[in-house]
Amino acid sequence: MLEALDHLTVDAARAEIDARWPGALVAIAAADDPREGYWQLDTQAQYPDTVVVSALWNMEPTIDAALANVKAGKFKAEDYGSFSLMKSKGNEMSGYGTFAGKIPIDLKARVAAKEKDMRDGKFKVSVVETEPKTSAK
Repeated sequence: MLEALDHLTVDAARAEIDARWPGALVAIAAADDPREGYWQLDTQAQYPDTVVVSALWNMEPTIDAALANVKAGKFKAEDYGSFSLMKSKGNEMSGYGTFAGKIPIDLKARVAAKEKDMRDGKFKVSVVETEPKTSAK
């Protein structure tokens, strides 16, 4: 869901929810908790009427790759960012929780298809590493 699945989900889900429940406040969440080491958490249980789905970051592929390099005596400073992508199972989408029966089946199918394309490496999102510039005056 990180990468661009969140874009599809936000736009498509918002349109569907606006049509079914005008004025409803919902969220596609990606909440970090510093007490948990900044892991992204599934917050649907805490906000069952607001959070449709959460983006979850999985650090294990990154740690596994670094440890494999250490064990092989080949560890060096390098960019491990690719291990945080869906293709590497470095992130995923939580379940729909209380929204499971409220989201149209065709929308869930489109989200699942986009997620599969990301996992298969067929859909990639360019990551811009530069610091964003503020528009505040």
